[in-house]
Parts: sequence; C-alpha cells; structure tokens
Amino acid sequence: MQERNHSRTGNVVVIIPTLNRITSLINLLELIRKSEFLPICTIVVDASEDFSDISADFIDLRLQHVKSSIKSAAVQRNIGIQIALEKVSNFDFVSFLDDDIEISKNYFKVILERFNEEPKFVGISGIAVNDESRARKQNWLTNLVGLTGRPGSLTKALVNISPIGLRDFKEVDWLIGCSVWRREVIERIRFEVDFSGQSLFEDVIFSYRSRVMGKLGCDPKIEIKHLMSIQGRPGTQDHYTSWIINRFRLFSYSAGEFSRIVFWVLNCFLIAATLAKSPFSKEERLKCKGLCIGTYRTLKSRRNN
Repeated sequence: MQERNHSRTGNVVVIIPTLNRITSLINLLELIRKSEFLPICTIVVDASEDFSDISADFIDLRLQHVKSSIKSAAVQRNIGIQIALEKVSNFDFVSFLDDDIEISKNYFKVILERFNEEPKFVGISGIAVNDESRARKQNWLTNLVGLTGRPGSLTKALVNISPIGLRDFKEVDWLIGCSVWRREVIERIRFEVDFSGQSLFEDVIFSYRSRVMGKLGCDPKIEIKHLMSIQGRPGTQDHYTSWIINRFRLFSYSAGEFSRIVFWVLNCFLIAATLAKSPFSKEERLKCKGLCIGTYRTLKSRRNN
C-alpha cells in the first residue's frame, strides 16, 4: 500500500456505484491510485450480495466503502453524493465512474485543467469506448438516429447521440455516466431513482436538468475504456423496454408536441424494422418484444395519469 502524495491531490471526490464486480472494482481503484492527480476522497457504494469492506487496502485513496441495500446505480450515486456533502470538505468537483472501466493516468488532470479553462462549463466528460471487438459492432439504432443529429446531441425524438465523432472539445447536450461535475450541480440536483428496471438514461436526464446551471462539454482526447462487464446487466428485452420508458421520462421536463410526434414515429419505425428482422435473429426478436412492451407500458402510464 502506497503513502498518499499530497502534491498529487486534486480537489475532486470520486463516486463509484458497484454490484457484484469486485475484480473490476479493484482494477479501477488501482488505476485511480496511479493517476497523476489523486482524489480527495473515493466513495464506493456497493450493493453486492457478498459485501467485503476493502477500505483498508486503499487508504491512500481515502476510500470509503459503504454497503447499499438498494441495487440501483442512480440510488447508489445519490448515496455517494450525500456522503461527500456531509463528510468531505474542500472539494470543488465530483467524478462519477462506473466500476467496469479503465481510465488513463492523466484522466483527472486533463478534465480539471479543462474546467479551469472553461469557467462556464458545469460538467465535462470524455468519450467511452468499448473493447475493440465490441467497437466494431455498431448498434444500428445509433446509426439510424445518428443521421439526424450531431455527436453528443439529444434529438427531437429524445435519442441521445454518442459523442464519438467529435474531434475537439465541444459543448454537448448530455454527458455519459462517467463524467465530472462542479460541486454546485450536486448541491442542487440528484439522479432520479424511480426508473423502470435498469437505470438506463438517468445520465441523460441528469445532464438535461443540470444545463440550466451552465454548459456541458465533451473532450474526445479523454478516452474511457468501457469493458462492458456482463455481470449484473439486463437482457436484451429488458434493456429495450427500459430504453423506451425512460426516454419518455424526459417529456416531464421539456419537449413540445412536435417532439412527441417524432418520438412515437421513430418508435413505430424501430418496431417495424426489428419485426422485419425477427424471423432471422433471436436478438432482433428480443429487441422487438422489448420495444413493444416499453411502448405499451408508456401508453398505459399516460392513460392512468
């Protein structure tokens, strides 16, 4: 175990929600330990069934490893935020990281320097990339909607376009879940916790709500390798069910009637496209079923309200 080098300490608190991924979590903490800037405090909110406190192994990161009884990335991030505000002093930024990623040695250094250069920005992220085999398999849904919007944008149909494709630091409409925020943002808002199934799209809604406080930016030079651990992830059907339901949640904050029309037109097109492919692919059948269930539940919820 290393001693803490205070000359390397940045004024950032790191919050990591985790679930049954102890190996991935330890790998990430080791990478944080090697960073050019160490966080003031690292908070791991763990919903694993077999919880084992590893704080003593990462004293140099001032690790607080706490147990959560609720399995939700959004809830766990909120727990981390509350701990940071109540127990950690003198921090200006909070960094949210997933447990199954790899960051570069200069990850915090580059983002904090960018914040100093861009005082009007309240949130900044890099770009998440998968391993090479997954990166080559482009999602046809993303390809389709990507034709209608710029990288990092949120389309009229409330589809978030990947920031991949940006060449320089740019203002964007939303930030990925692994992002860094000014303290003033987490003092005013939290992640929404009543999502359907997986906490899919909660980062987009958090981004949208925070934009009233300042700009959001993405720096393509900051790459995060997303290893996409299969542990704890929902199946294809559940994923696309949540994708529809949680996207529609944005209408509670914004968007007029035209956007609603575009939303439903796109959903109908996606269902038709997956239905046409269903006889030839089990994956497409599961996508189609998930989209149909999500659409039905969304419409049912609207009628009940």
